[in-house]
Formats: sequence, structure tokens, C-alpha cells
Amino acid sequence: MKLAVPFKAVKDNILLTQDNEAWAYFNIEALSISDNDEAGISKRQSQLSLLFDRLADFEDFELRLYNRDLDLVNRYKELQPSLATDMGETPVQMIVDEISAITATGVSQTIERFVLGIKLHNQNSGKVIKQATNAMNNFVDELAGWFNYEKPFDEKLFDDFRPSEKQAYEKVGYLDHTRRLMTDELVHLMRNNFIQG
Repeated sequence: MKLAVPFKAVKDNILLTQDNEAWAYFNIEALSISDNDEAGISKRQSQLSLLFDRLADFEDFELRLYNRDLDLVNRYKELQPSLATDMGETPVQMIVDEISAITATGVSQTIERFVLGIKLHNQNSGKVIKQATNAMNNFVDELAGWFNYEKPFDEKLFDDFRPSEKQAYEKVGYLDHTRRLMTDELVHLMRNNFIQG
């Protein structure tokens, strides 16, 4: 079986598929709400209901829950300059011991994240022109492949989707702690499908 990479390029939080469709990805914080917190549950339900109503302007979207490695060693390195210096090596040793105890369990330390992907509109082409362009691009790509030549990728393609990405962010940005994914996070999200089998 031959596996194909599901995307052509990634820039910032925008992913361009092999069919020249674009998706924008946003991190939505997973909230822990107690079963007894009826007001908190009601508020979150209202927020999510409004979110799905706002996404009706877009053709398609996906909501994923995935686990991301906490990367404890690098977090420690970031924390190290802020440790108390008047206690000698004690704070450093305590953190090293704690990380060793956590990693010794053999359990992967991860954090759950919700990621919302929204299919974007291409602002510069109509449907018929887009279909013709996609067909021509696919033909050129296939022809180039026969001669072991890779067609250079034009990053200006992302500019066609920037207004739609901005509109998508305006639709989801009202949720607490929502932010655009960074390029490395989006690449990791796409790799996650292969990592998990």
C-alpha cells in the first residue's frame, strides 16, 4: 500500500491540500467543568452552539481532540532561569528528581487539545475557474512526476485564502483562549495521524 501525504504545504495556521483547497486550524482550549457547575456547563453549551451557528457560512469544518506531548525537559529549561538562586542546587535537583519520577512510570505525559479546522474560501476564483485550475495543476504535477521533476511551489497561493482565514478567526475568536495554530503545531497535528497508525 502506498501512503500519500495529505497536504501540499503549510504556512502559519493554513494547510493547503493536494487539491489546492485550504484549511485554517485553531486551538480551542479543553475546559474541565465540574458536573455540579450548572452555570459553567450552560455557558459552554451556549458558546459551542453559537460557534456552530457561526460556522454555517463555511463549506466544511472538523473538530479534533488529540494528545500533545508535554515535553517536560524543555519546559524545565524554560523554567530554570526563574528558580531561586539563594537555595543552591536544591530547586534544580527537585525538578530533575520529579521529571525522573514521572518518566520512570513509562506513561506518556500529554495534554489534550481541541483543534478546529475550517475549510476556507478562495477569494480570487470562481468555482468553474478553480476546477479548471485544479485539473491543469494536477496534470502538470503528474507530468512533472514522470520526469522526476518537482514543480516549485508558489507561496502566493496562501494569500488567496488570507481574507477567508481572517473571517474564520473572527467567527471563533470569541471563545476563551482560542488562538491560531503555529506552523509546527499544524505539522505535528498532520503527522499525528501517521504516528498513531
